Amino acid sequence: LCIEPTGECELGPCPDSQTRIVVDILTDNYPGETTWTVTDNCGSAVEIMSGGPYDSDLKGATYSDSICADEGEYVFTINDSWGDGLCCGYGSG
Repeated sequence: LCIEPTGECELGPCPDSQTRIVVDILTDNYPGETTWTVTDNCGSAVEIMSGGPYDSDLKGATYSDSICADEGEYVFTINDSWGDGLCCGYGSG
């Protein structure tokens, strides 16, 4: 997990049979309300990545996470626990 602008991240290569999935999340003013998942959509519906909730003191921070995954179909789902969305009047997330 990389957090910008507070840290740096270097990603190594994936094995030849896999592809890197990268998720970048720019939080709004309420990062503690934000969670997300990436789920394998090919039969098993297994969650392969997840993130959040994030540090409420790091408003407007960008979080980056990645994984090497087999070729397939994946579903990205992002959630706002308060239910009011991730942008606009609440920051540029």
